[in-house]
Amino acid sequence: MLLLVPEMSAQAQAPEQGGEQDAAAEYQIGREHFEAGRYRYAIEHLERAVSLDPNSPTLVYNVARVYELLGDFGNAIRYYQLFVRMLGPDETDEARRVTEVIERLEGAQREAQENAPPPQPADTHLDRPVLVEERGVADTAFWLTAGGSALLLAGGGVLGVLALMNKNSADCTVGDQCTLVERDNHAAAARNLALGADILLITGGVAAIAAVLLYSLRTRMVETYPQYEGMTAFFGTDGQGAVAGVRGAF
Repeated sequence: MLLLVPEMSAQAQAPEQGGEQDAAAEYQIGREHFEAGRYRYAIEHLERAVSLDPNSPTLVYNVARVYELLGDFGNAIRYYQLFVRMLGPDETDEARRVTEVIERLEGAQREAQENAPPPQPADTHLDRPVLVEERGVADTAFWLTAGGSALLLAGGGVLGVLALMNKNSADCTVGDQCTLVERDNHAAAARNLALGADILLITGGVAAIAAVLLYSLRTRMVETYPQYEGMTAFFGTDGQGAVAGVRGAF
Protein backbone atom coordinates (compact mmCIF):
# COMPACT_ATOMS: atom_id res chain seq x y z
CA MET A 1 0.00 0.00 0.00
CA LEU A 2 2.95 2.35 -0.40
CA LEU A 3 3.39 5.26 -2.73
CA LEU A 4 7.13 5.71 -2.58
CA VAL A 5 8.63 3.95 0.42
CA PRO A 6 11.69 1.91 -0.63
CA GLU A 7 13.69 -0.16 1.82
CA MET A 8 11.08 0.02 4.57
CA SER A 9 10.94 -2.37 7.48
CA ALA A 10 7.99 -4.65 8.11
CA GLN A 11 6.63 -2.21 10.67
CA ALA A 12 6.38 0.56 8.08
CA GLN A 13 5.14 -1.50 5.15
CA ALA A 14 1.41 -1.09 5.87
CA PRO A 15 -0.87 0.99 8.07
CA GLU A 16 -1.28 -0.22 11.61
CA GLN A 17 -3.35 -3.37 11.91
CA GLY A 18 -6.74 -2.57 13.35
CA GLY A 19 -6.61 1.02 12.06
CA GLU A 20 -9.72 2.73 10.85
CA GLN A 21 -11.12 1.31 7.61
CA ASP A 22 -11.85 4.88 6.57
CA ALA A 23 -8.13 5.62 6.78
CA ALA A 24 -7.40 2.81 4.32
CA ALA A 25 -10.08 4.14 1.98
CA GLU A 26 -8.66 7.68 2.13
CA TYR A 27 -5.18 6.27 1.54
CA GLN A 28 -6.33 4.40 -1.56
CA ILE A 29 -7.93 7.52 -3.02
CA GLY A 30 -4.77 9.49 -2.26
CA ARG A 31 -2.64 6.84 -3.94
CA GLU A 32 -4.77 6.99 -7.10
CA HIS A 33 -4.34 10.77 -7.25
CA PHE A 34 -0.60 10.37 -6.64
CA GLU A 35 -0.17 7.87 -9.46
CA ALA A 36 -2.04 10.27 -11.77
CA GLY A 37 0.29 13.12 -10.80
CA ARG A 38 -2.40 15.05 -8.90
CA TYR A 39 -0.26 15.65 -5.82
CA ARG A 40 -2.40 18.37 -4.26
CA TYR A 41 -5.46 16.13 -4.34
CA ALA A 42 -3.37 13.23 -3.05
CA ILE A 43 -2.14 15.19 -0.03
CA GLU A 44 -5.69 16.08 1.01
CA HIS A 45 -6.71 12.43 1.26
CA LEU A 46 -3.42 11.32 2.82
CA GLU A 47 -3.77 13.98 5.52
CA ARG A 48 -7.26 12.67 6.27
CA ALA A 49 -5.90 9.13 6.45
CA VAL A 50 -3.26 10.22 8.98
CA SER A 51 -5.88 11.96 11.10
CA LEU A 52 -7.90 8.70 11.14
CA ASP A 53 -4.88 6.46 11.77
CA PRO A 54 -2.16 8.64 13.36
CA ASN A 55 -0.06 5.64 14.45
CA SER A 56 0.71 4.44 10.92
CA PRO A 57 4.34 5.17 9.90
CA THR A 58 3.43 4.36 6.29
CA LEU A 59 0.83 7.11 6.11
CA VAL A 60 3.11 9.63 7.80
CA TYR A 61 5.99 8.83 5.44
CA ASN A 62 3.83 9.15 2.35
CA VAL A 63 2.47 12.52 3.47
CA ALA A 64 6.07 13.70 3.92
CA ARG A 65 7.06 12.37 0.50
CA VAL A 66 4.19 14.06 -1.33
CA TYR A 67 4.89 17.35 0.44
CA GLU A 68 8.50 17.04 -0.73
CA LEU A 69 7.35 16.54 -4.32
CA LEU A 70 5.11 19.60 -4.00
CA GLY A 71 8.10 21.68 -2.88
CA ASP A 72 6.58 22.29 0.56
CA PHE A 73 9.79 21.64 2.46
CA GLY A 74 8.48 22.83 5.82
CA ASN A 75 5.67 20.27 6.00
CA ALA A 76 7.85 17.59 4.42
CA ILE A 77 10.49 18.03 7.13
CA ARG A 78 7.84 18.03 9.86
CA TYR A 79 6.34 14.71 8.72
CA TYR A 80 9.73 13.11 8.07
CA GLN A 81 10.76 14.00 11.63
CA LEU A 82 7.52 12.48 12.94
CA PHE A 83 8.21 9.35 10.90
CA VAL A 84 11.70 8.99 12.39
CA ARG A 85 10.26 9.24 15.90
CA MET A 86 7.80 6.45 15.07
CA LEU A 87 10.52 4.00 13.96
CA GLY A 88 11.53 1.17 16.25
CA PRO A 89 14.96 0.87 17.90
CA ASP A 90 15.99 -1.83 15.40
CA GLU A 91 15.36 0.42 12.39
CA THR A 92 18.48 2.55 12.62
CA ASP A 93 19.30 2.24 8.92
CA GLU A 94 15.90 3.60 7.95
CA ALA A 95 16.15 6.36 10.54
CA ARG A 96 19.58 7.35 9.21
CA ARG A 97 18.34 7.39 5.61
CA VAL A 98 15.35 9.61 6.40
CA THR A 99 17.51 11.87 8.58
CA GLU A 100 19.74 12.45 5.56
CA VAL A 101 16.64 13.38 3.56
CA ILE A 102 15.65 15.86 6.28
CA GLU A 103 19.10 17.44 6.25
CA ARG A 104 18.99 17.73 2.47
CA LEU A 105 15.59 19.40 2.56
CA GLU A 106 16.68 21.79 5.31
CA GLY A 107 19.63 22.83 3.15
CA ALA A 108 17.41 23.25 0.10
CA GLN A 109 14.95 25.29 2.16
CA ARG A 110 17.68 27.62 3.39
CA GLU A 111 19.09 28.05 -0.11
CA ALA A 112 15.65 28.79 -1.56
CA GLN A 113 14.97 31.38 1.13
CA GLU A 114 18.34 33.04 0.58
CA ASN A 115 17.80 33.21 -3.18
CA ALA A 116 14.21 34.40 -2.99
CA PRO A 117 13.76 37.90 -4.45
CA PRO A 118 13.15 40.63 -1.88
CA PRO A 119 9.56 41.82 -1.53
CA GLN A 120 8.76 44.61 -3.93
CA PRO A 121 7.00 47.77 -2.78
CA ALA A 122 3.45 48.26 -3.95
CA ASP A 123 3.32 49.68 -7.45
CA THR A 124 1.12 52.69 -6.87
CA HIS A 125 0.90 53.56 -10.56
CA LEU A 126 -1.43 50.59 -11.03
CA ASP A 127 -4.13 52.60 -9.24
CA ARG A 128 -3.99 55.36 -11.82
CA PRO A 129 -5.97 55.35 -15.07
CA VAL A 130 -4.00 55.11 -18.28
CA LEU A 131 -4.90 56.13 -21.82
CA VAL A 132 -5.56 53.17 -24.11
CA GLU A 133 -6.28 53.29 -27.82
CA GLU A 134 -9.55 51.58 -28.76
CA ARG A 135 -10.73 50.86 -32.28
CA GLY A 136 -14.29 51.86 -33.19
CA VAL A 137 -15.83 55.36 -32.97
CA ALA A 138 -19.62 55.72 -32.78
CA ASP A 139 -19.94 59.50 -33.12
CA THR A 140 -22.52 61.77 -34.79
CA ALA A 141 -21.17 61.12 -38.29
CA PHE A 142 -21.47 57.37 -37.77
CA TRP A 143 -25.03 57.53 -36.44
CA LEU A 144 -26.19 59.90 -39.21
CA THR A 145 -24.71 57.65 -41.87
CA ALA A 146 -26.10 54.49 -40.27
CA GLY A 147 -29.54 56.08 -39.81
CA GLY A 148 -29.59 57.36 -43.40
CA SER A 149 -28.63 53.90 -44.62
CA ALA A 150 -31.50 52.33 -42.70
CA LEU A 151 -34.02 54.84 -44.12
CA LEU A 152 -32.79 54.35 -47.69
CA LEU A 153 -32.95 50.57 -47.41
CA ALA A 154 -36.43 50.74 -45.90
CA GLY A 155 -37.59 53.10 -48.66
CA GLY A 156 -36.15 50.81 -51.30
CA GLY A 157 -38.02 47.90 -49.80
CA VAL A 158 -41.32 49.80 -49.85
CA LEU A 159 -40.86 50.85 -53.49
CA GLY A 160 -39.97 47.29 -54.38
CA VAL A 161 -43.22 46.02 -52.89
CA LEU A 162 -45.22 48.69 -54.78
CA ALA A 163 -43.41 47.78 -58.00
CA LEU A 164 -44.41 44.13 -57.59
CA MET A 165 -48.02 45.11 -56.92
CA ASN A 166 -48.17 47.22 -60.10
CA LYS A 167 -46.48 44.48 -62.10
CA ASN A 168 -49.13 42.02 -60.96
CA SER A 169 -51.83 44.51 -61.94
CA ALA A 170 -50.23 44.93 -65.38
CA ASP A 171 -50.59 41.19 -65.99
CA CYS A 172 -54.35 41.55 -66.26
CA THR A 173 -56.39 40.44 -69.28
CA VAL A 174 -57.42 43.41 -71.43
CA GLY A 175 -61.18 43.62 -71.73
CA ASP A 176 -62.06 41.21 -68.93
CA GLN A 177 -59.97 42.60 -66.05
CA CYS A 178 -58.63 45.96 -67.22
CA THR A 179 -58.39 48.30 -70.15
CA LEU A 180 -55.33 48.69 -72.34
CA VAL A 181 -54.62 52.12 -70.85
CA GLU A 182 -54.83 50.77 -67.30
CA ARG A 183 -52.47 47.93 -68.14
CA ASP A 184 -49.96 50.31 -69.71
CA ASN A 185 -50.19 52.65 -66.71
CA HIS A 186 -49.56 49.78 -64.27
CA ALA A 187 -46.61 48.56 -66.34
CA ALA A 188 -45.06 52.04 -66.48
CA ALA A 189 -45.58 52.52 -62.75
CA ALA A 190 -43.97 49.14 -62.04
CA ARG A 191 -40.89 50.08 -64.08
CA ASN A 192 -40.54 53.47 -62.41
CA LEU A 193 -41.04 52.07 -58.92
CA ALA A 194 -38.55 49.27 -59.57
CA LEU A 195 -35.99 51.81 -60.78
CA GLY A 196 -36.56 53.93 -57.68
CA ALA A 197 -36.25 50.84 -55.44
CA ASP A 198 -32.95 49.89 -57.09
CA ILE A 199 -31.56 53.40 -56.60
CA LEU A 200 -32.59 53.53 -52.93
CA LEU A 201 -31.29 50.03 -52.18
CA ILE A 202 -27.93 50.67 -53.86
CA THR A 203 -27.57 54.03 -52.12
CA GLY A 204 -28.56 52.50 -48.78
CA GLY A 205 -26.02 49.70 -49.23
CA VAL A 206 -23.27 52.21 -49.97
CA ALA A 207 -24.28 54.22 -46.90
CA ALA A 208 -24.20 51.06 -44.76
CA ILE A 209 -20.67 50.28 -45.95
CA ALA A 210 -19.66 53.87 -45.22
CA ALA A 211 -21.08 53.58 -41.68
CA VAL A 212 -19.10 50.39 -41.06
CA LEU A 213 -15.91 52.04 -42.29
CA LEU A 214 -16.56 55.15 -40.21
CA TYR A 215 -16.81 52.97 -37.11
CA SER A 216 -14.09 50.39 -37.67
CA LEU A 217 -11.30 52.42 -39.28
CA ARG A 218 -11.11 55.12 -36.63
CA THR A 219 -9.65 54.93 -33.13
CA ARG A 220 -10.13 56.85 -29.91
CA MET A 221 -8.23 57.24 -26.65
CA VAL A 222 -10.05 56.13 -23.48
CA GLU A 223 -9.04 56.00 -19.83
CA THR A 224 -8.84 52.58 -18.18
CA TYR A 225 -7.16 50.90 -15.23
CA PRO A 226 -4.43 48.30 -15.85
CA GLN A 227 -5.19 44.72 -14.86
CA TYR A 228 -2.57 42.19 -13.81
CA GLU A 229 -2.30 38.74 -12.33
CA GLY A 230 -0.89 38.44 -8.85
CA MET A 231 2.76 37.44 -8.60
CA THR A 232 3.72 34.71 -6.13
CA ALA A 233 7.03 33.17 -5.11
CA PHE A 234 7.55 29.41 -5.32
CA PHE A 235 10.12 26.91 -4.08
CA GLY A 236 10.88 23.42 -5.34
CA THR A 237 13.52 20.97 -6.50
CA ASP A 238 14.59 19.98 -10.00
CA GLY A 239 16.51 16.80 -9.12
CA GLN A 240 19.81 18.67 -8.81
CA GLY A 241 19.10 21.23 -6.15
CA ALA A 242 16.69 23.87 -4.92
CA VAL A 243 14.71 26.07 -7.27
CA ALA A 244 13.11 29.40 -6.40
CA GLY A 245 11.24 31.82 -8.59
CA VAL A 246 8.22 34.02 -9.13
CA ARG A 247 5.04 33.17 -11.01
CA GLY A 248 2.64 35.71 -12.44
CA ALA A 249 2.49 38.31 -15.17
CA PHE A 250 1.03 41.70 -15.94
